Amino acid sequence: MPLLKEELDRVAQQWNLHMIHQSTNEQSPSGCPDTIFFIPEAFDSTSYLQDVDPLDLVVAKDTCCEIPQYASLERFSELAQIIMSENNIESPGTDINKVERLYINLIGHIQDINLV
Repeated sequence: MPLLKEELDRVAQQWNLHMIHQSTNEQSPSGCPDTIFFIPEAFDSTSYLQDVDPLDLVVAKDTCCEIPQYASLERFSELAQIIMSENNIESPGTDINKVERLYINLIGHIQDINLV
């Protein structure tokens, strides 16, 4: 899972730093997504950020955001090890494509377990 998170973070960073080229769509700005977001005034736009009471933010996070617990990750890892052992599936190492295929394979096995 850490490898998958690292890859998602890397893709998000690449996306936020890439250049959006000018298009025929007048509503679509060109430039770097991070710059467009953090300095909208430079693109003849308006910042729509709103101040939020820190206590409201804490309440919202506690109410709406499920933070993954390490116990869940440990249970998933244990189940993954069992599935891999029973099906003679080797660890993919650090090759992100192999990791992705393993993850999809594991999810398939877990769904099969839930159907029984």
